[in-house]
Amino acid sequence: MKILTNYEDLIGKTVSFVHAAQFAKAITIATTSNEVIVMDREIDEYGEEGNIRVYSEHKALEYIKKEDNRYIRNSLSEYAGFDIEEYNKQKKEEEDRKRAEWQYKQEKREREEYERLKQKFNS
Repeated sequence: MKILTNYEDLIGKTVSFVHAAQFAKAITIATTSNEVIVMDREIDEYGEEGNIRVYSEHKALEYIKKEDNRYIRNSLSEYAGFDIEEYNKQKKEEEDRKRAEWQYKQEKREREEYERLKQKFNS
């Protein structure tokens, strides 16, 4: 499961779900490979064409989690296999793994520094 932050990442993917309701704040697109992108369109002052703005991962999660978007959450789960609770669990595990790896490297550096200082002052 992944949240895309660049619309070009959709190239070559098979779309499984699109939510672009008339009064929806954003457009939500999901692929068959469990990827989701959320974007909106900034309309210029004349009401004509504007820029497409892709949401960051954090903002996309906030949008999907909103109580108003229950339909989007259920549809993402059904059609794209993107479950928000599973995604959060996966992210937490990844953060825990990175934190443990960083802590191991930090302890290794501290041990090396300790050995270096021990040799320096005991000589």
